[in-house]
Amino acid sequence: MRRAILVVALVGGVAGAQEIEGPLSDAQVRKVVRANLVSLAACVPEGRKGPLVLKLTVEVNGRATLAEVNLASETGCVREAIKGWKFPHPGSPVQITWPVKPRDIQAAVVGLLSKLVGTPEGISSRDVLQPGTLGTVGLGRPQPQTELSERPEARAPRGVLRFEAPSVDGLNPEAVQRILFLRQNPLRSCFDNVLKANPTAQGKVVLHLEVNASGRPARIEVQGDTVGDAQLPVCLKAQVSRLVFPSPPDGSARVRVALVFTSENTP
Repeated sequence: MRRAILVVALVGGVAGAQEIEGPLSDAQVRKVVRANLVSLAACVPEGRKGPLVLKLTVEVNGRATLAEVNLASETGCVREAIKGWKFPHPGSPVQITWPVKPRDIQAAVVGLLSKLVGTPEGISSRDVLQPGTLGTVGLGRPQPQTELSERPEARAPRGVLRFEAPSVDGLNPEAVQRILFLRQNPLRSCFDNVLKANPTAQGKVVLHLEVNASGRPARIEVQGDTVGDAQLPVCLKAQVSRLVFPSPPDGSARVRVALVFTSENTP
């Protein structure tokens, strides 16, 4: 299979010299990069001013995988972030150099959070981030409700997830909360499975994470569970194990976070 090599100099939005060699237009590349800026927010260390240069391998089907990044400590984070990126099918190799400014990444995050921020205790919304879907970042919105007579079966209620403010030792708490927020869809899907069997289920699960030097959860413990479904903690631990946090300055960190689950039918 033929591959396309994509190089993106991530300094923020879509300004400065751009170079494209291959059958993708400036507008096509701009649309994908702009749509996915939020997914990279957790991979840019606070206060960083220089570019984060990515080398991506883009298959002819438009999928991108990370080949190299100039900030080694963020390799795992970037690799996870770009998994959902989807470019138009180039059909043949494309080489791209694309500078982006950090303030545009920040602006994208601020714009999203201004729509989705919930109570002071944490973040809560059914309109959650879904990065990288067909090259876009959008908001998952509840579908219009219909009368039971208009559909053959009543569906299970959708889950609602709210994070209480995490307790963090060794990492920036805001960075941790941002990563949890950006990755809440898979966590909430665990509770959606619970609601299929028990539509009235609700409660809180408290997780304790030990984060290693690469930003990966090396150990995950359930320290509290009031939902009472045996499979929920198993699913949550599997999803949390895939998270990538910033590399702890001291080589390790501890995070305690409470996930509060309710359903869209909860008063």
